[in-house]
Amino acid sequence: MNSSPCHQWLSENNSLMTRCDYALDEGKTGEVICVGLTSLGDAIGSPPIPDAFEWRHFMRSYRCHRLYLIDCFQHWYRGPILGFSHSIDQTAAPFLETKKRLRARRLIFIGSSMAGFGAMVLGAKTGADLAIAIAPQTSVDAAFLGSIGDSRWPGKTFEVNNFGCAHRDLCDLYHSTGGPQRTHILYDASCPDDGLHAGRLAAFPNVEIEDVGYGGHGCAYEMAKNGRMTQMVDAAIASDHFLSSR
Repeated sequence: MNSSPCHQWLSENNSLMTRCDYALDEGKTGEVICVGLTSLGDAIGSPPIPDAFEWRHFMRSYRCHRLYLIDCFQHWYRGPILGFSHSIDQTAAPFLETKKRLRARRLIFIGSSMAGFGAMVLGAKTGADLAIAIAPQTSVDAAFLGSIGDSRWPGKTFEVNNFGCAHRDLCDLYHSTGGPQRTHILYDASCPDDGLHAGRLAAFPNVEIEDVGYGGHGCAYEMAKNGRMTQMVDAAIASDHFLSSR
C-alpha cells in the first residue's frame, strides 16, 4: 500500500496509534444495523476526542445493532478511520461483513453535515438500504465549492482536495453505483449552501429531498429536540421500505 500524507501523519503521531474510532453495540435483534457517523462539529482543525460518538446516546435504546464511526482526520469519511481502515474501500467492507456475521437484513447510515456526506458515500459504496443525510455537503471538490460560493471550512476542504482520496463528488458516485437503495436528505432552506448541495441529487429517483424549515445548518440538533429525529429513525428501523414522516 502506497503511503499517503494521512498515513505518514498517523505514523508520526504515535499517540494516535492505539486510538480506535469505531464501536459496535450489538442489539437484541438481527434485523438492522444502524451506523451513526460523527460530524466535524466544533473541532475544526483538531481531531474530535476519542469515544465521542455523536449518535451513541441518541440510539442507545434502539434494539437494532448500532455501529459508530468518527473521522478524526475530518476528511469527509474518504480516508482512514483509526483502528478500523486505511481507505474508504476498507471502511466500507467491514459493514457488509458485519451484516453477514450478525445475520442482519438491512443496513442504514445516518449523519449530519460532513457525516451526512459520509452516510451517502458509505451508503453508496455498500449498497445500503438507506442513507439519512442531514444538512450534508454533496461535493467537496474545490472547483464546485468555489462555483457556489461555499467557503465553509476552507482549511479542511483544502486538505480533502490535496490528499488524493477518491469520491469528492457524490453525483459522480451515485451515477456510477446507483447510490444506496434510498437516500433521504434533510436541510433548512434558510442555509442557501445546504440547499444548493441538496438540490444536486434531486434528479435521482431513489433520493428524497426535504426542507425541514428550521434550524439552519444545525437543523439536526433542532430535529433531535423537537422529536422529529426520533420519529424518522423509528420509521427507518421499523420498516422494510423507506418511510418519510413529514
